[in-house]
Amino acid sequence: DRSSKLQLVLDELIRLKADVVFLQETHIGPQSYEALESITGWRTFFTVHHPRSKGVAVLIKNENTFKYICHDEDYSGGYIVLFCHLYGQLYTLVNVYNHKADRQILYRLRDYLTAINTKGVLVVGGDFNTVLDPTFDRRPAADQTFHSSLRSILEDFTESLSLKDIFALMHPMEEGFTRSQNQSHSRLDMFFMPTNTMHYSMSTVNCLITIILQRSSFVLKS
Repeated sequence: DRSSKLQLVLDELIRLKADVVFLQETHIGPQSYEALESITGWRTFFTVHHPRSKGVAVLIKNENTFKYICHDEDYSGGYIVLFCHLYGQLYTLVNVYNHKADRQILYRLRDYLTAINTKGVLVVGGDFNTVLDPTFDRRPAADQTFHSSLRSILEDFTESLSLKDIFALMHPMEEGFTRSQNQSHSRLDMFFMPTNTMHYSMSTVNCLITIILQRSSFVLKS
């Protein structure tokens, strides 16, 4: 049932010693938001959209030195933006699920972040449903010629906001695949930060853990 599947996720977060968690494909609808509303030991912020599609959430461990400011969310459940203080530092935490059928979400998010002129440390993470480097972030070799229009949209998004792929910069020779299906492997889940806040990257990435919820959502499917 839902509660036992959610507990599996929470147990995994404990094993990973996660402090801040980005969840995608939570499938939270108007009748099921209670699943994430009151999780013992965590502050939760999430979108409510549809029980069979999209949905993102940010979980902050209660033990953290955390001060909530405000949050905003995409009308289609594709992203959430959380403004907060963590350990005395101002952060804008953005969790994205870039649904492959929605070619406008990153444009909306780009325009939103540009308009609000984010302060402090901006961290954008999530499941982008594409790779930035098809020659390195996809296997096997037969997939290296794979081209996705989503990639060009993601490239435009990151370039317009001067965002860099933190994992690739910190581990340039490591294949950090986040999705495996049969014999195909890819790194669809990434964290980005602006070049002018790169000195925060080590401490920030060390406390951020992405958990991928596939369509058989731990939270909502029975």
